[in-house]
Amino acid sequence: MTGGGAPWHRGPQGAGTYFAREVAELALLVAALVILGVFVPVPIWVLIGLPLAKAIVSVGFYALFLRKAFERPARPGTSPSVGQAARVVSPLRPEGQVKVDGEIWSARSDDGRFIAERTEVEIVGRRRNLLRVTPLDPDDDRSGVGIPSSHDRMASGKPSP
Repeated sequence: MTGGGAPWHRGPQGAGTYFAREVAELALLVAALVILGVFVPVPIWVLIGLPLAKAIVSVGFYALFLRKAFERPARPGTSPSVGQAARVVSPLRPEGQVKVDGEIWSARSDDGRFIAERTEVEIVGRRRNLLRVTPLDPDDDRSGVGIPSSHDRMASGKPSP
């Protein structure tokens, strides 16, 4: 979330949407009770009490838990930038996952080579939510140096194992 919208706009999870959903649920509950009343006698206290209890619980839940969350400005996520360091958390073959600032991101080895878990990498590009990375230390034996990629095997004419 960079630029553009107002920082207090929380999209579809806003308080108005919450209350609209609650009103729709109340309407469905009343409709279900009325339809049930066609087949089975439903006491008037159930027709009034059940929707009223649901409304009270919904308002109470909002007041106790959700109000602060809806009033708090949206926190824009930190977006990894080119040149930033990351650590591989699942091997890149050539795709896997890296951890950047405590967040897990999908990543792809920039040259298509294998990069082992726990290898420090540098972000060299990004396309949507896929980071392109390269090992920080190309001589690191965990980075897959000496392990031919499928591209290398195809170029040499040797079949894949």
